[in-house]
Amino acid sequence: MFAATDADGRACVLKILPPPEEAAGDYAAERDVLAAGHGRAYVELLRYDDDRRALLLERLGPKMVDNGKTVDEWIDALCELLLVAWEIDLTPPPASLLTAAQKCEWFADFIPRKWTELGEPCRRALVDEALRFVERRGAAFDASTAIVVHGDAHAWNALESDDGGYKFIDPDPFVAERAADLAVPMREWSGDLLIGGDPLGATQRRCARVASITATDPQAVWEWGYIERVSTALIGLAVPHKVGTMRDWFEVSAALVGAGPA
Repeated sequence: MFAATDADGRACVLKILPPPEEAAGDYAAERDVLAAGHGRAYVELLRYDDDRRALLLERLGPKMVDNGKTVDEWIDALCELLLVAWEIDLTPPPASLLTAAQKCEWFADFIPRKWTELGEPCRRALVDEALRFVERRGAAFDASTAIVVHGDAHAWNALESDDGGYKFIDPDPFVAERAADLAVPMREWSGDLLIGGDPLGATQRRCARVASITATDPQAVWEWGYIERVSTALIGLAVPHKVGTMRDWFEVSAALVGAGPA
């Protein structure tokens, strides 16, 4: 990311994505999602250069997490922003995008393999629960009702806009049911779910809150959230400064085994 100014003096950001063999995301998919948004719910795409894999974007303000509000207020704001983002028409979806069914195939391979590679850092029951939900969400994929979801809708990817609202940056899109986009708000702030000694009840309350605001199926929200918490914790254990946070995620996951939304 580079701060820039366009010919009219407007403050911008220049984002240059690495070559496909080095990139974590998909340039064309991000370009298409931002272009379809026209600055609504997503950062505005001003210009792009496919040869250079470059995106010129409006410059936004601080991250949502810097506004001094509470976790519940951040979750509410993310849900409200997703409701707007889900209205954006991107049909047909870019051919490069994975479907939720394909993403679940990836989870089914990655989760047990990574767990073994890391020396079994949590009880096998957590892996089995995640795999059970992976199978269910993969089987539930319906192309006729699926949309292009942001894919990484956390409060560090929501930046303040000029009108005092927020816009998403850095989409990692795939084609899925809406509940898949709520997995990230469900997985974040796991330490807060441990406060008070009742992580199951706290997670159930969060799930009910998220599902109510977005009119989504609580069971689907619960399952996507569990998958995301376990899989991301396995990824995060490879980052030394994240190990403590990932332990919290495993502790919450352990408390949820065999349970579901209230």
